Amino acid sequence: MMLLNTIVAGCSFLVTCLKQPATSDQQRVTSNRNGLNQRGMALILALLVVAILTTAILDFTIGSRVNLTLAGHAASYCQAMAAAQSGVNFALVALQEETAKYISLDQHWANFSQYTGMSEKLFIQGRFTGNIFDLNARININKLAANTPDPTTLGQLERLFDVLGLERQLIDGILDYVTPGDTPRPYGAKNSYYRSLDPPYSCKNAPLDDLSELLLVKGMTREIYYGRKEKNGQKIVPGLSEFLTVKSDGLINVNTAPEEVLAALFKPPDISLARTIIAHRRETPLKITQDLLQVPGVKEAGLPSNTTCTSHFFSIRITGFSGEASCDIATNVNLSNNQVGLLTWRVF
Repeated sequence: MMLLNTIVAGCSFLVTCLKQPATSDQQRVTSNRNGLNQRGMALILALLVVAILTTAILDFTIGSRVNLTLAGHAASYCQAMAAAQSGVNFALVALQEETAKYISLDQHWANFSQYTGMSEKLFIQGRFTGNIFDLNARININKLAANTPDPTTLGQLERLFDVLGLERQLIDGILDYVTPGDTPRPYGAKNSYYRSLDPPYSCKNAPLDDLSELLLVKGMTREIYYGRKEKNGQKIVPGLSEFLTVKSDGLINVNTAPEEVLAALFKPPDISLARTIIAHRRETPLKITQDLLQVPGVKEAGLPSNTTCTSHFFSIRITGFSGEASCDIATNVNLSNNQVGLLTWRVF
């Protein structure tokens, strides 16, 4: 508004200067110099007004385009979020429709990612991708968050570290981070260490709310947590995040657990036996844990404890798309009596 007022005032002054009459020859001679000065000023002011108008128009045009672009991005993101939410609802239905008393990888929920390719037919503009993961296929790190960590879970974690080729010293750091107290283990750390960091933070001393909190543990690296590729770029070394969870009842589902977790069930860890179990369950899913004894080598190794053939805890990860926008939703759920309850919900 101030810019508009300035332009209007300048234009009025310009018109006045250009229309100013001379009443006589003598007055023209007398005011010649002043008139020239005024006309010169009027010309300068005219150029200035034109420059200001041009700048104002350009600014308005650019601002309008930016606002339109931002509005378009916002609309696309909302559509992407709606697509992602739809994907989560489809995943919940896939879990609820599973009626078998056991949970295995040959069921529809486990192949959810194959059906997401048809999602674009559900929307005028948008689609989603994603998958459902069995959290009972992983070791629950929160079973260690007590004055006396669960010995079965601790043993499984130690053997998992052996299978993955990780130093067991890092387990001290994990235990110190999730257990109460202020006395660190030989290779662990408590508040005195974490508060000396830059920036400082406190030791959790409690169960983890999210598995990614492990990245705060002394000695933990992103490579250990997320995994890495070998130098040739071909072989992928998995990370701890693929085998651990903070949401489950602590039992390991032998129908869905990966070979690294299955191997860690035995003393000593046995990758060969784990692969035999996977081959067996691929042909015949296990309905009760006693069915493991039908797998060659299990009876000799000893039936592992803390196992099950069903699952109650799942993680759903969906990405929605619309145009160039995307939205991710991650949720953990509890399945009981064909009813699904939400445990966590995160949009990012």
